[in-house]
Amino acid sequence: MKASKLFIPVATLALSLLALSGNAMAYSLFSHRSPTQKSVRVDVIYQSQLASGKMLPRGDYTVKVPLTTNHPAVSFYRKGKLVAQTSGRKVADTSKNPYTAVSYNKTGKTHVITRIDLQGIRESVVFPHAKATG
Repeated sequence: MKASKLFIPVATLALSLLALSGNAMAYSLFSHRSPTQKSVRVDVIYQSQLASGKMLPRGDYTVKVPLTTNHPAVSFYRKGKLVAQTSGRKVADTSKNPYTAVSYNKTGKTHVITRIDLQGIRESVVFPHAKATG
């Protein structure tokens, strides 16, 4: 008699957990939204100038690019802190970029970031107004 009293609450709990996990799985399968922002890690290998004129020291950055506009404000973070922002223009690539890559132009002794290929998507960001000012 004691075993049957214990069985009912345990069975009820197990069925409740099963139902909740099924709802959570269904929610995750059917509520997927496309991301509104792409975040990539970049290694800036030279002290570089952005299109905004801001100089970035060499080092690792997290770059965040809004995907909802063709002219995004690209943000550069270092150790979680926003250190620079510049405007860019998204361009379509023919295939998914296999990795993140940073392109530079060099004017005199100044390296200027002109393009960032975004890993895993068919878009890159170009900085058409990027020119060395120093």
